[in-house]
Amino acid sequence: MMGADSGKKDVANCGSPVKWPTEIRDASTIEADSRIWKEFEFREGDIIVASYPKTGTTVAQQILSQIIFNGSEDVPLWEIAPWFEFRLAPKAETMAMLKAQTHRRSIKSHLPAYSVPISPIAKYIYVGRDGRDVAWSFHHHLSNVFDAFNDAQWRLYDPEAKIMSGYPKIPESPYQFYTEWMRDDGFPHGSFFENVQSWWEIRNLPNVLMVHYNNIIGDLPGEIARIAKFLDYDISTLEMDKIIHHCGFQYMKEHSKQYAPPAFKDGQTVFFNKATNMRWKDILSAAEVAQYEKIAEERLGSECAYWLATGKEKC
Repeated sequence: MMGADSGKKDVANCGSPVKWPTEIRDASTIEADSRIWKEFEFREGDIIVASYPKTGTTVAQQILSQIIFNGSEDVPLWEIAPWFEFRLAPKAETMAMLKAQTHRRSIKSHLPAYSVPISPIAKYIYVGRDGRDVAWSFHHHLSNVFDAFNDAQWRLYDPEAKIMSGYPKIPESPYQFYTEWMRDDGFPHGSFFENVQSWWEIRNLPNVLMVHYNNIIGDLPGEIARIAKFLDYDISTLEMDKIIHHCGFQYMKEHSKQYAPPAFKDGQTVFFNKATNMRWKDILSAAEVAQYEKIAEERLGSECAYWLATGKEKC
């Protein structure tokens, strides 16, 4: 399954044994219902891009599509690489579309690893990002989505209003959003730390690759090459200049309709904000920064928390 030059680099492996998951548990968030995965039939070479929302998932998907289609212009990512468990997506149509595809398939998931079947014939790429950066990006995203879009998701998630009457109001400031997101452990979008930890636990499987947003924006050519090797592509055959160009922030923002649904008040371009980190640095106090780091280490362990904050190995 994995060759010597596969491009896989264990993240903080430190000699940990490989353990294949044996249990699949249902998971439910306002956006996602994991039960659809029970009906999915894997093909050899399928690629699952997993992440918590707003970690750099779309650029990772774009990297995959550009590798698969070797730098082709105008690949309709939103149409061909679905968010599989998304509640608002028509299940029958999504299944039929994936079944009809003849190219190598790429599918997105925002679920924890214990809710996605881990097939030995597929490959899995998990994208991570510091939780504080995620919260700032998530606030921008949710603030710009049509209220009707959030409300429609809520009605499917909580049809009898047993939790509350509707989708929670988005705070005006990213700081307030971050505070509530941390307090409520990500509700109703799922626990950030649980999502990260679940994939970290299976990082040593030969068909799992951990990718960090810091490294994508810091060394895009290097990460593209690393991902291509992991997926068993011969780098010498790839149109790398085109692939790099098409994975750049400016290109993707200018072609935003290929990557985002028509769910935003000011159009799909707002789906791409700034592609920057640490907007929280001058807003969170030293005590709040220390509190986040303490929680991250408690929830994830020191090795995972270090990787999540830096994109680097600790050991």
